[in-house]
Amino acid sequence: MEMSRGGEARSKGESCTTWSALSSEGNASICSKSPQEILALFGPHLTNREKLELAAMQEVWYFALFNKSQGFNNDGYDDYERNYILFRHEHLRYRYEVLKKIGEGGQGQVIQCLDHKRNILVAIKILVSPSSSKQETYQKMELQIALELQDEGSDEDFNVIKVLNIFHFRGHYCIVMELLKESLHEVIRNAGLRRLDMAMVKTYTRGILKFLRHIHSRKIVHADIKPENVLVKDTVTGTVRITDFGTSFFVESQPMNVGGTLEYLAPELLLGYSLTCGVDMWALGCTVAELATGRELFRSNSHEDHLPRCIEILGMPPRYMVNGAPDRTQFFDHRGKMFCPGKKRVPGSFPLHRVLKSDDPEFVKFISSCLRLMVGKEWSRHSAHTSLLAQASKEKLKVVEEEDHGGGAGGAGGEETLVRRDAGGGVWVLEETLVEELMVQETLVEELVVQETLVEELVVQETLVEELVVQETLVEELVVLEETLVEELVVQETLVEEFVVQETLVEELEIQKETLLEELVVQETLVEELVVQETLVEELVVLEETLVEELVVQETLVEKLVVLEETLVEELVVQETLVEELMVQQEKRKQGSLARIGRAIRSLLRRVLLCGGRSTAQ
Repeated sequence: MEMSRGGEARSKGESCTTWSALSSEGNASICSKSPQEILALFGPHLTNREKLELAAMQEVWYFALFNKSQGFNNDGYDDYERNYILFRHEHLRYRYEVLKKIGEGGQGQVIQCLDHKRNILVAIKILVSPSSSKQETYQKMELQIALELQDEGSDEDFNVIKVLNIFHFRGHYCIVMELLKESLHEVIRNAGLRRLDMAMVKTYTRGILKFLRHIHSRKIVHADIKPENVLVKDTVTGTVRITDFGTSFFVESQPMNVGGTLEYLAPELLLGYSLTCGVDMWALGCTVAELATGRELFRSNSHEDHLPRCIEILGMPPRYMVNGAPDRTQFFDHRGKMFCPGKKRVPGSFPLHRVLKSDDPEFVKFISSCLRLMVGKEWSRHSAHTSLLAQASKEKLKVVEEEDHGGGAGGAGGEETLVRRDAGGGVWVLEETLVEELMVQETLVEELVVQETLVEELVVQETLVEELVVQETLVEELVVLEETLVEELVVQETLVEEFVVQETLVEELEIQKETLLEELVVQETLVEELVVQETLVEELVVLEETLVEELVVQETLVEKLVVLEETLVEELVVQETLVEELMVQQEKRKQGSLARIGRAIRSLLRRVLLCGGRSTAQ
């Protein structure tokens, strides 16, 4: 029995019974039922758990009863991996109708559902049933961050996915979100070889930057920026929404284990450093590069191969970062040389501009600035400067809006305004220019941080020079030290180049050695075969001699056979003569026998004739 949208019962087989508050004419008369009414309709078919669930409900907007097969966990509702086992048209929390699965990952699954209370399609992320208190803590963190970012207008202003509801159902946390068309991953896949237009790439990038600036100002790290987690709100304008906070965290509450997708993981995560908002900028660079090229920037085979792949493109990270890494021994030996578990990767041998295949230096510079490695106090300085620059940009944008509204057409002609006109007279508000200025200023800040580090190293070097050379002045010492450092740098660069050449030669020698060893093995095999052949030749010689002796014996036998044959021939001639004589004798005997027979017959005939004459006379 099935209940129609108007509430009347109708049959749909014994396996399923449903009821919906929606009328068949639309949402004009949406009317819920009380749990008691559902119990009165379907009570005999309900399990004890469903009856307890209904008792805790206020209203029922959709109900579906299934004779489901039992799972392996959670009273039969979950599979081996603790994912909720879904059936089409079943209900979630007596309100949402399951239509189809649209996504799945290690943290749960995303389902397209119909909200029977609001009569709209929604996306619901059903998290896995937590197997430990630690996993449940991470899930609560995801819910907290999702709610933390749900300010009024945060979806329009900061491109945050709109969360419509959060509930707990049969041991699973569920997040109800707006349903969007497609992700950037699908956009890239659909574009194929045609690639995306760079104008749309910039639009998508600006949308992600707006989101990152918002969450970073709240000291939240998303930690899983990638094309699959950037959903397209409007394909024409390029409006996006960022989703999936399953690996997100607050900066002050660093998690023990941070997830993420391998191709977008920042090196500091692999090296064991405490994570900052810089991991999102790294993932942004990877995402934008993938939008522009149509393929992943760092395509590696494993966690062990990912860092060598990054170094192959970007070169070696700063030595202080390698030496201070908590997990450095997993990727570098005691000399700082990189391990390459799979393919041999040479630092900087496949530079970024070659991977991007771009002739646009600004684009390459933008990706390069996103992929800068910063840890510890460097990111703190960077974040402080970025916050000031972001505030300044907001103030500039506010001035632009005031001038644009207050000054009208005449306001666009001043030198101080951030509004300009093109040849056709159209007005451009330079939001894009502000973003570019912000990126340039951030790059300058990063260069200042590097310079500060160099200054600190220079101070240490000055102290060492003062201890070693007392009689010379500080200026002379600095000049000499600078010249020495330059010369050493040149020497080191030469040594590095020679080392790279030597490594290449060593590899070639190893290849040649392996080739020679293989040839030597082949030659040894040939020698063994020659020895075997010589043995065979000796055996053949012995065999030949034996055969010759046997041949001589056979010749003697042949001669004896010839003599025997001649004797036999003579005997045969004698026998033939005897046979002829016997035949003559037989012929003579035969003729004598015939004569006797003839005489006997004639005698018999005479007697017969005589007997016949007597009979006639009588």
